[in-house]
Amino acid sequence: MNDQQWYYECNGEQAGPISWDGLMAGIKMGKVTPETRVWASHLSEWTSLGECIRGRTSSSIPSQNQQQANLPVRKRWSTLHWIGAGLAILILLFVGFGFADGFSSKAEKIVKNGHFNTHQEKTIGKAVNDFFGSPRWESGTGSDGETKGKSLVSVKGRIKYMDKDVDAHIQFVVNETDGTFELRAFEINEIPQNKIMILSLINKMYE
Repeated sequence: MNDQQWYYECNGEQAGPISWDGLMAGIKMGKVTPETRVWASHLSEWTSLGECIRGRTSSSIPSQNQQQANLPVRKRWSTLHWIGAGLAILILLFVGFGFADGFSSKAEKIVKNGHFNTHQEKTIGKAVNDFFGSPRWESGTGSDGETKGKSLVSVKGRIKYMDKDVDAHIQFVVNETDGTFELRAFEINEIPQNKIMILSLINKMYE
């Protein structure tokens, strides 16, 4: 429609041809008004410029049926997005407030709820959470050596050691039948510590 040639009345006479953009520029310059009668090849008769402008504006706006047809798609996607975001928030809340313990294995729960013989004041789970930065608990079954077939529980995270942040790893061997366990290893930056250092590190956890 922009490419069509338009004619308009000026002082009672026909003027043109002129483009649609030329007509719009003419309104700004005061040469034509919305009441000016115009004609183009797609019109059956001379029509006011205002009517043509209104017709062009309404044709660019989606009909009510088109808007309603699009609406369910947008609502469905919006609902799915909200559900996904809600689930992500719930997972973060579970982890952040410790509710994720409900998903721990039996062996993990035995260790977390247990105590070291030398420290009965709080559980190992509480001591680890206080001492480690974002501890990660893992459980599984040993596959070789003295741990083959036994239940293993590990906790990893960052701790402060000699005024430095280091990676720490504690591993327990668990007897799920009688609910007992023993500390098998304590590593700092993947270096196994001796019994004296392990005792010192455990004492540090409970300070």
